[in-house]
Amino acid sequence: VGEEPIARAHSGPNVFGRSTMDEDQMDLRVLRVQSSPVEERIPEHQLTHGSLHRLMPADMHGAFRSVSRMLNSRGINREFRCVVCLDNCSIDERFILRDCPAQDRHATCRACATQYYTTQIEEGRVNALRCPSYGSENCTAELTEEALGSLLGKPVLDKYHRFMAMSEDTFLRECPYCHELVCPAFYCKRVVPDMLCGNGHIFCYHHSNAHSTELGACEAYTQKRLRENRKLLARYNMKACPSCGVLTEKTSGCNHMTCASCKADWCWTCCKVVAGRGGFGWHYNPSNPYGCLQFQAADGEVLQTRLTFLVRILSLPGSFLGLLVFCATLPLWSTCCVGMLASFIVIMAVTVLWLPIGLFFSLILTPFGATGDHAEMLVTAPFSTCWALTECCFGPFE
Repeated sequence: VGEEPIARAHSGPNVFGRSTMDEDQMDLRVLRVQSSPVEERIPEHQLTHGSLHRLMPADMHGAFRSVSRMLNSRGINREFRCVVCLDNCSIDERFILRDCPAQDRHATCRACATQYYTTQIEEGRVNALRCPSYGSENCTAELTEEALGSLLGKPVLDKYHRFMAMSEDTFLRECPYCHELVCPAFYCKRVVPDMLCGNGHIFCYHHSNAHSTELGACEAYTQKRLRENRKLLARYNMKACPSCGVLTEKTSGCNHMTCASCKADWCWTCCKVVAGRGGFGWHYNPSNPYGCLQFQAADGEVLQTRLTFLVRILSLPGSFLGLLVFCATLPLWSTCCVGMLASFIVIMAVTVLWLPIGLFFSLILTPFGATGDHAEMLVTAPFSTCWALTECCFGPFE
């Protein structure tokens, strides 16, 4: 057998029509191949997958590819790729939101979907249960309660319903012992901290079961937490959000902060909520005598000194130049990227021209205690003004 040559097939097969098979069977075609003289001999004991593939006629390659595509289209290849774990999973484990426009491209396995939505609920984000690929390919699909019930067990579903109720009524509190939702009592339009559920459990409106129910325990615990928070703030350079009180750590960037919890916009320097386009633009405008600096690290005490007030007055010519440049280049923004680039070049050129004047003023004020923050305020007056006016027109940059 090892001496028998393997014939290289001649192209141009004769293809018969559709066979009389059942509708559920595959639509396969029969190939009749005529042999031709072989060009090379390979002993049988040396045959490998690669050598067989090399000797296979080109038409046979195409036939096998067609059969493979046919089998995949008929559902023989019952696997899909999960967008979360990136594994090939069984088609029976596929989970897709009904309103998702991408469908198969956003499909996840049920294990990943269960873990993803369980984590969202555990963190209290019950109003943001969306497709894991939300925003991609114009996807705005949100999870329905019917789909949620097919994924999660009763304990997680109960927590979801409790969190939903608490998001609709912010005064509701969950009993830490029996998980009943309780509405507090009010005295002179103020919440009474002591809560009593239907099963007789007593807990605190503010701190749940973190302290005892004795008289004055809530106030003592509050003072203890304040002392701990002050130490934590000083150690890790953290500040509390002025809207919801969540501790926030600043590692880099400007002084415009957006709370990850309540989404409030606030200033890192003065710890005040700043809302609206005009609010941000004016708050960080160098011409504002009571404003803050968006890109400098000066604290509130430095900004309220007489020396800082004098620096703001000396910066007014630079701020006026920035205003003129912004108004003159604003029509160029309509040409999108090219216009914005041209505007930026003009603004930077004006800032460079103002640089010697700003340095001169800062040198004069150095003997009177001017710091690097004051010098930066003088030098960058045109650019800071343009940036503040841009935020007035288009809103704060995230």
